[in-house]
Amino acid sequence: DMQNIDNVVPDKLADLGTKSLDIVTQLSLIYVLAPWVLITLPFLFVPYQAIFRRMRIPNRDTRRIESVSRSPVYAHFSDTLQGRETIRAFGAESRFERANLEHLEQMALSTYGNNAVSKWA
Repeated sequence: DMQNIDNVVPDKLADLGTKSLDIVTQLSLIYVLAPWVLITLPFLFVPYQAIFRRMRIPNRDTRRIESVSRSPVYAHFSDTLQGRETIRAFGAESRFERANLEHLEQMALSTYGNNAVSKWA
């Protein structure tokens, strides 16, 4: 765990700094080259804030649903790998394939819902 933190956190902080500077640079260029855009910002901020407030909670919920739907896929895949000799011995490959497809379908539905909601949040 500590190794993951040591490896991931510095990269994420560097990404945050880079993206923040990119945003500041782009906004500065827009304001210098097209100052009339400043007039539109208050009118755009109000709907953006309303959409953000409305979609924040569903976005969090769909992320939870997506993470919960991944668990059966990984568990079933792990169980299948551990019992592959037994599955072959009893000729139950098709049953395990169908179960895997059902789990994958549920995961795909939740991923699709999460992606649709996260576009607004």
